[in-house]
Amino acid sequence: MKSIKSREFLRKPITHRRINSLVKKALQNSIDVRPAEGKVFLKDIPIGSLFTTSGIKGILLDVSICSAKVVITEKYGNGNDDTFYLGKRLIAPQTEVEKL
Repeated sequence: MKSIKSREFLRKPITHRRINSLVKKALQNSIDVRPAEGKVFLKDIPIGSLFTTSGIKGILLDVSICSAKVVITEKYGNGNDDTFYLGKRLIAPQTEVEKL
């Protein structure tokens, strides 16, 4: 039985050519993300629009690459921490919402 140390020397180092080919392949096989039927992504609705998703209702204020600034106006469902959810929040721009 070979030791772990001897197995490390048997591996070939990754070359720049191999790295470049892996990067090109990864960029060609990109993922096509679509929202569920009847919903849109938060980043696709106009600023100032009213939306609802999974128990909350809000207004979109601003969208950047990695976050969307919203104001949560209502929270549905049971729970007594309603004040925690209300107000300005940052959520993901690819959140699936229903435009109202």
